Amino acid sequence: MNKPQKTILCVAMKMPDEIIYSLPRPNRHHDLIRWISEGTRYALPVTKGAIQGFLDSDNNFVTREEAKIIATEANQLLSRASVGKLLFSECVW
Repeated sequence: MNKPQKTILCVAMKMPDEIIYSLPRPNRHHDLIRWISEGTRYALPVTKGAIQGFLDSDNNFVTREEAKIIATEANQLLSRASVGKLLFSECVW
C-alpha cells in the first residue's frame, strides 16, 4: 500500500526556543508574525532568530526550501508560483 503523498498545510514559524506557531491557510507569514507579536511573550521583531516555514500534512515543520519541494511534488503550486527554491504562501493559496 502506498503512503499518501505529503502536502503543505499552512504557514508556520519556528522560534529560537523551538516552539512552533502556525495559522491555517489562507493566512500568510505576515499574519502569523502579527498574531505572534500580539498574543505571545515574543517582542517585536519576532522574526529575530526565527525560521519561517510551513507545516506539512504530517504536522512537521519544514523550511521554505523543503516546502517548495513538497508543494511541487504534490502539484500544489499555483500558476503564479515563484521560480526560486523557496516557497511563499502566495504560491499555494
